Amino acid sequence: GAAIIVSLQQLKGLLGITHFTKHMSVVPVLSSVFQHTNEWSWQTIVMGVCFLLFLLSTRHLSMKKPKLFWVSAGAPLLSVIVSTLLVFVFRAERHGISVIGKLPEGLNPPSWNMLQFHGSHLALVAKTGLVTGIVSLTEGIAVGRTFAALKNYHVDGNKEMIAIGLMNVVGSA
Repeated sequence: GAAIIVSLQQLKGLLGITHFTKHMSVVPVLSSVFQHTNEWSWQTIVMGVCFLLFLLSTRHLSMKKPKLFWVSAGAPLLSVIVSTLLVFVFRAERHGISVIGKLPEGLNPPSWNMLQFHGSHLALVAKTGLVTGIVSLTEGIAVGRTFAALKNYHVDGNKEMIAIGLMNVVGSA
């Protein structure tokens, strides 16, 4: 269920919608998608679907030929690089393709003082964090088991969970 909701949230970028709901439920997301059909950009859809098909085909290739696992592992990075180059070279924003734009440079400043553990959004943040954590853990263990199956290793779910948690703590510091 969480994967479906996360996937539906991606429709905003895939369709090029600028005014999108902030709700996380299935019905508000789908109604927002179909209420804003005038914002859909066929150029953004074509580019998004092409890269989605590329990612799915590399995944399929890796499943058919396990020795080529590195193809699907590198496909997301290659997609980002190629799409960035295409957007830059063809000035895609002038042709109706939605782009993020310029991102601020450098490291983010520390934000410990901005943490708030009260307020009206705390329940939503906790629920979203829990769902994201479960999806991340499930994905991490699935990837670990895939690599373990290739090399006949044993995967310990507890150690995977500790490693993912430690990775997130270190990465967010």
